[in-house]
Amino acid sequence: MDEAQLLELISTSIIPDAIKLPEHHEADFYSELNDLYGELKCMPDHRPRLLIERKKYTELMLLEGKKRYICSTPKGVWSWDLDKIVIPENWWIYLPIKKHSTYYHREYDGPTTKEVTWLPTGWGKNITKKINFPI
Repeated sequence: MDEAQLLELISTSIIPDAIKLPEHHEADFYSELNDLYGELKCMPDHRPRLLIERKKYTELMLLEGKKRYICSTPKGVWSWDLDKIVIPENWWIYLPIKKHSTYYHREYDGPTTKEVTWLPTGWGKNITKKINFPI
């Protein structure tokens, strides 16, 4: 599953007017009907907590309107209402990574770090069945 496929499932089920935003926008999609910005992430494995980058979180929180972080794993899809959760400051850590992408969606090899935390799936809503996600 990639972000384009995830957005397709979302737009054909629960957010029919979801439109992909330009590559350099802070969010991945927008719904005018819901005044909602969404950020999508597709993880290759499942864990009880799913990763979110602080830089992306901070940019989303500056947008007017509702904000959702939606993350897929091989076991399903979870959606967090970012306006309704508080991430404790001491949860953010610097994670070393070997391969990373930039805001221009270019992949780079080489070590770096990203400031991240993991959102508990219990803080989100399991939307797997609502969007007909194939598991």
